[in-house]
Amino acid sequence: MTMIDTRAAGSALVRFVKHPYTRLFVGLALAASGTAEIIAEFGRDPEVWEMGAHHGVAVFGLYKTLGATGDILDGLEVAAARLHHE
Repeated sequence: MTMIDTRAAGSALVRFVKHPYTRLFVGLALAASGTAEIIAEFGRDPEVWEMGAHHGVAVFGLYKTLGATGDILDGLEVAAARLHHE
């Protein structure tokens, strides 16, 4: 029977979750989902428009997207500096 190295699996999972491209994808998915709900709300009667969870999802998705984009740009800047010094 094969044993799974839980420490290695946990470490790989943490690296995946914290990876900037994973965070970017999740942020874009949240922003797109919330925005789609907001756009769908425009088709309803304006008298019944309400603030809902979809507004928070769209804002949180935008926040996560901007944070991940900043990390990606920082990484690209470091990579470019290393290439320039070689």
